Amino acid sequence: MSQTFDQFVRFTTDAAGLERTFRLFQSIAQILSSYTIPFECLLFLLACLPASALGGAGGAGGAGRNPPDAAVTGAVLVGLRVKFNVARRYFRLFRFLESFGAAQKAYASLSVPSKPNSGSGSASALARRALWIDVFGRTFNGMYLLLEASTFLDVQRVEGLALWSPEMEAVITVEGQRFWLFSLACGVLAGLFRIADVLASAPVPAPTLGEKEGEAKDGDDDGDVDEKSGDGEDGDSSDRKGPKGEQIDYLAWKREARSKVSNLGRRVVSDALDITLPGSIVGWVPASTGTVGLAMFVTTVLTSMDIWERCGREVASGNK
Repeated sequence: MSQTFDQFVRFTTDAAGLERTFRLFQSIAQILSSYTIPFECLLFLLACLPASALGGAGGAGGAGRNPPDAAVTGAVLVGLRVKFNVARRYFRLFRFLESFGAAQKAYASLSVPSKPNSGSGSASALARRALWIDVFGRTFNGMYLLLEASTFLDVQRVEGLALWSPEMEAVITVEGQRFWLFSLACGVLAGLFRIADVLASAPVPAPTLGEKEGEAKDGDDDGDVDEKSGDGEDGDSSDRKGPKGEQIDYLAWKREARSKVSNLGRRVVSDALDITLPGSIVGWVPASTGTVGLAMFVTTVLTSMDIWERCGREVASGNK
């Protein structure tokens, strides 16, 4: 229990974890303000609260026993969505530098010739295609973050403090969302190529005992087989040969491959669902505000799992 609490503290104080937390709150506020049943449940819960806890949502002045006003509550939820969105932008103000740097490193790694014995040809080709897509995806993401950073002063809504006109800010926002959509599409494609790469690197099954006996009989006819070559082999299907011909544990590879595919698949699903967010703003995805909120909620949970696991590893290593 103590380690879980320490992990929670590390997550909520980590920059990426705190940004995901604000994103989760934003998605919940968007869902509550978009669907009737969740909104009615929220109004019921507010009506059950003490009069002093209702504040401005409970009606006029001291009439705390009045039911909460639906219009005021809806306006509060919309305001919370905007505030959480602005708060998240503080955490990614200079993230475009990270994206451009990652794209440059990925491109530089493509210039390094692959070793001829580094693995199967199909697997290497798939990994190289994924890396090329990564270069474009990270570049698109850097452009999105750069355009978003350019409107940072404008979204503060401080009178007299603005870099662009309202019309130009709206255009830049839409174009930034378009770059984000391209980045997410590249992330989906790169993830699918990497999943195929993992599956293509499956080890070749080792010959079973029956196959070895058959080879031995064929070899006996030619007189070229060592009689002791099959001793000590039990035909265990868990022994397989890797791309280089070395004997590996198939069960261990299967566990590792399952973990890799699970992580990659989680990222692919997250990127695919996230496409609804910029797609709805650009106009390419006909999604309602509630649908966008649901997609944001699911993808926030999926992407937070990686940060949560990393925080758990940091806590575990710190306790040693």
